[in-house]
Amino acid sequence: VPMQWFLAMLLVLSGVLTAATSFVPKDGVVICFIVAFFRAVATSFPEFFLGTILVGFARKNSVEDGDCVGTEGEGDVNSMASFSFYKASSLYQSQAASARNLGSFLASAFCAVAYSFISSSDGLSNDAVCGFLFAAGCFPLLGAAVVLYPKFA
Repeated sequence: VPMQWFLAMLLVLSGVLTAATSFVPKDGVVICFIVAFFRAVATSFPEFFLGTILVGFARKNSVEDGDCVGTEGEGDVNSMASFSFYKASSLYQSQAASARNLGSFLASAFCAVAYSFISSSDGLSNDAVCGFLFAAGCFPLLGAAVVLYPKFA
């Protein structure tokens, strides 16, 4: 199975398990832990694969450590021809971490705004929580579509 298909399957599984959390019965503590465990596995493996892909991409697109052309700061940042493997992999990893942090911040801001509109004096209703879980489960599905888009475009 190619890496893109495996990554897409893990993202779909992560989304389905996130949405499945809303179906856990009221006293289903054990079921909740089982769903949470598999959701954590399905969520962490795509992060691991992304890291290995970034390291491989940096290795492929960088020069050997002693062969750097130009000086640091010259040229286009998107062109790795003047960067060593270590600089290129650090750049890619920091860009990925910045994107994750920005996504987490935007998700938190969205939830805070949505909570202020949806909540009542008694807190969130069961339907609102289920809606949030289903919405959160849709985002990994969107990620899977993005991963598979080059295969079908």
